[in-house]
Amino acid sequence: MKKRTIIFVVVVLVLAMLVTTSVALAKPLSLSKITGHAYFFMEAWGNTEIWNRITINENPRTHALSGLITVKITNPFNVGARAYEATPVCVNTYKGEDGSNWAILVDRITAKGVSGWGPGEPFEYAKWKIHDTGLPGGEGDTTYLAYECYDPEFGTTCDTDGDGIPDAPYDEFWPANDPPTCEDTDFVNFPLEVDQGNLVIHMK
Repeated sequence: MKKRTIIFVVVVLVLAMLVTTSVALAKPLSLSKITGHAYFFMEAWGNTEIWNRITINENPRTHALSGLITVKITNPFNVGARAYEATPVCVNTYKGEDGSNWAILVDRITAKGVSGWGPGEPFEYAKWKIHDTGLPGGEGDTTYLAYECYDPEFGTTCDTDGDGIPDAPYDEFWPANDPPTCEDTDFVNFPLEVDQGNLVIHMK
């Protein structure tokens, strides 16, 4: 009887270990994604309007990213709209001190994904930090831009077109041969607050 009891206990312990292991293995395979759209009205940028749409999925087994990021920009000083589309290169997600979700995203402009005025050429990179507060209707959601070059004095020190001549106070795109990392670097503390829409970061 004691032998049967010992065998039963061993079997239960083994099953418990297998269940724990399977849960541990399942955790890093959980799907992670970023979805949503956002509208920004930037009065400080000369009444600039920005529309973003983000759909990013991570393959639960390979962790490869897929999806599309679209950006459309208009302002009163330019005719028509500036638009580009990009695909995700890397995403770094984490929790803030208040438990809300954050993501650092690097994307790359597609081969034929550029139209209209302004910087940003095919195969160049951009870098964003996204804050999802988790509040209803996207209340408080913000994004931050990282800059490959930024002059805090707003001087003409950045070469945005690669001709070797400084022509702007900032450059938000990295060259095609020099992508940025997904680390928390190069961001300017100037949040773009979502006026309409909702950005959702689905954590692992």
